[in-house]
Amino acid sequence: MDRLHMVKVLAIVTMVTGGVVMIGWIFDIDTLKSILPIWVTMKFTTALNFLLSGLVLYSLAVLDASESAVAQILLQIASLMIVLLMGTLLVSTFLGIRRGVEDLFVKETESAIKTTTPGQPSVGTMVNFLLIVSAGLYKMFNPQK
Repeated sequence: MDRLHMVKVLAIVTMVTGGVVMIGWIFDIDTLKSILPIWVTMKFTTALNFLLSGLVLYSLAVLDASESAVAQILLQIASLMIVLLMGTLLVSTFLGIRRGVEDLFVKETESAIKTTTPGQPSVGTMVNFLLIVSAGLYKMFNPQK
């Protein structure tokens, strides 16, 4: 299996994982939100960003193999959505205010295992998603390398 094919497979696995967790939140299926019931759930925003990150990774693989206008557009849209969502969450965390982005899609229930801010991923998660987007931005602005 060549490198690009492996990258595409990993991108699809990442998108499917995010999609499965999102389905768990939408239909309130606890086993899809967390691996074990005693563990903290993956937040909906994190699952959405996994889906978008998989899309970024897949688009990068397609662009590496050939020039595709669709992949370029998907890369830009997914990257922008990740930056807006994770950037807003990160800034609100550092400022100590709750902007409501955490509950934009699905509100975390009261019975959930408590985290620092309900519905919000950890700072490390937010930073990592922004780093993933930086790879996409680098490819957009430096396509020859």
